[in-house]
Amino acid sequence: MRASRGHSLFSRHWGRYLAFIAGSDGRSVHALRDPTGALPCFHTAVGKARIFFSDLALLLGWPQFSAEIDIDYLALNALAPQFQKSITGIKGVTEVLPGQIQTFSQNGIKSEFGWNPYEFAEGERLLEPGRASDLLREVVVRATRSLASAQSSPLVSVGGLDSSIILACLAGGGESQMLRAVNFSTTTPKGDERRYGQAAAVFAGVDFIHRPLDPAHVDLAEMMRIVPQVNPMPMFDCTSPAGGVYDLAMEVGADSLFYGVGGDNIFFQLPHILSALDYARTGIGTSALPRVIFDAARYGRTTVWKTVGAMIRERLRPSDPFNLVTGLVAPSNRWPYLGDALLDRGPRLDLLHPLLLPDRDVPPGKCAHILSAAFLSIPYYDHWRPQYRIERICPLLSQPVIELCLRIPTWNFTHGGVDRALARHAFRNMLAPEVLHRTSKSTPDDLYEQVLARNLPFLREVLLDGELVRSGVLARGPLEELLRGMAPRAIGPGIPLEFFSWETWAQSIKATNRLSLLS
Repeated sequence: MRASRGHSLFSRHWGRYLAFIAGSDGRSVHALRDPTGALPCFHTAVGKARIFFSDLALLLGWPQFSAEIDIDYLALNALAPQFQKSITGIKGVTEVLPGQIQTFSQNGIKSEFGWNPYEFAEGERLLEPGRASDLLREVVVRATRSLASAQSSPLVSVGGLDSSIILACLAGGGESQMLRAVNFSTTTPKGDERRYGQAAAVFAGVDFIHRPLDPAHVDLAEMMRIVPQVNPMPMFDCTSPAGGVYDLAMEVGADSLFYGVGGDNIFFQLPHILSALDYARTGIGTSALPRVIFDAARYGRTTVWKTVGAMIRERLRPSDPFNLVTGLVAPSNRWPYLGDALLDRGPRLDLLHPLLLPDRDVPPGKCAHILSAAFLSIPYYDHWRPQYRIERICPLLSQPVIELCLRIPTWNFTHGGVDRALARHAFRNMLAPEVLHRTSKSTPDDLYEQVLARNLPFLREVLLDGELVRSGVLARGPLEELLRGMAPRAIGPGIPLEFFSWETWAQSIKATNRLSLLS
């Protein structure tokens, strides 16, 4: 391992880890972070020392440590909150990126990547759907049970297809774990999955717990008193306090929380005809061509002729995959509320994780797959309840699962034009029929609507004269109009709450470090 500078660690082992390996020259040190980035690792220079840390609270209060909020990070976070960045929200604090090897020596810092998702996407493809299905089930089951092997009392948040798969994997493990399933629901049908959660629990033979998501439990004033992390929340989420998930975990004696987070990403849930464009781009035979065309048209909700036309154009004049994909997924509903100074800077896409920017000929669907599945930015610490140290585990974002899914062509994930079809086929004997055949998605939007309605005066007070407006990150006029009442349907109630989380982060850093927000 020492001779390979840690490269062998990425290919032979997986899990949550940070590694520091002495260089073979005896004068350098290699710092490695696992490809999923499951554990945070930041570093900064303090005097002549270089400090590595995971929690900003460990540095706050040091007289030798000072910081300045990086406006470029906030701009990029507005465009691509879910993607891993190469910078942090604080200047002078950098990150050992997922899959990266940083070598520290007297000559400075040298960076390289020991894990590259494109190598799996471009390697041997699993073209036969049956074989891909069998391998998918095997790898997801093994990864989930491996992650649970050190846990005695897991609690699984269940309701949708992906979380039900995790529950099924754990329930069939045969270990003597105290396994429970919990479902959190809103007061309206669009956020109520308890029927599916209960069906999954009964089919798995485990206890089922239901808890409502109560907006009264979301105390935004309390959030103003949190100790910040290096970065603001990538996306605002108040379901944890609304459902009292940590209180419930302590009540039932759970030592870990398992989630199906990442299933939409690795099982390729993106409603478009990207799978057909991939087939045209790769030029792999014609045997599956009719199936691919009809599946993509059905999945993308378009006509067969439009699908065929798009495939021909893709074959003759290949699209720019990155621009096509970011055009489909970029959250543009934030832009009307950003300040001119921030917009003038523009989105520094070059500040994303370098491996998210394809430097090779990659099909657009697989580009989307890599962008969403590899290096997905999932916070390790809960911004709302940092005092709780119960493990939060997302098996579908583990390295073996990601690597396998990247080897599977996108058109095999949409077989029959059905959402996450390959995963459904792989786990068809392990899931309740109600869950297996469900294609609808729930949303907590009505929870956010209630939180927003309950806190509008407080949000106006905090945001309109806050740090982000004063620094030009947010535009006061459009923001004031947004906060007059309920957010327009095209914007959604989560956006003003997300701005609040940014403001909270900025104010917390300023208060704790006695900083001024500088541009």
